[in-house]
Amino acid sequence: MVQRSSRFMQYVDATPTIDTSTYATGDLIGSSAIELVLDGHGKVEKGGIIQSVIITDLAKQNANLDVVFFSTSPSATTFTDNAAFDIDDADLVRVIGVAAVFDWKSFNDNSIGQELQLALPFIMAGGNTLYAAIVSRGAPTYGATDLTIRVGVLSA
Repeated sequence: MVQRSSRFMQYVDATPTIDTSTYATGDLIGSSAIELVLDGHGKVEKGGIIQSVIITDLAKQNANLDVVFFSTSPSATTFTDNAAFDIDDADLVRVIGVAAVFDWKSFNDNSIGQELQLALPFIMAGGNTLYAAIVSRGAPTYGATDLTIRVGVLSA
């Protein structure tokens, strides 16, 4: 018997609108949970694996960032841009995992941060949307649309 994989790889992009003041370590970057809508083509209804996170940084700040992933909307958590990120206890069980983006590649006036080979499994809790939050681990200053997040997802 031959088994074939029906896995499907996709990338999901989002650009949070962010504060232009300096962030402190532990501050949330963005004023709401980032919605990552998966285009499953009938393949992501049950779950998958978050494989990679790539962040483009037009300001070339190269600041270490944590990307916290949620399986459903973290509706009990208050999201305040440029303030300490405090996940509500009720939302902690929704956390899939955290990608620490510490590997930065600099170019002339911009940079790319990456965390590869994550293998963060998730099960869809209805719908086709994952949620994320970006947390500063430094003291960067960005323009309003300087960061873009790209998440690589492999379907189950």
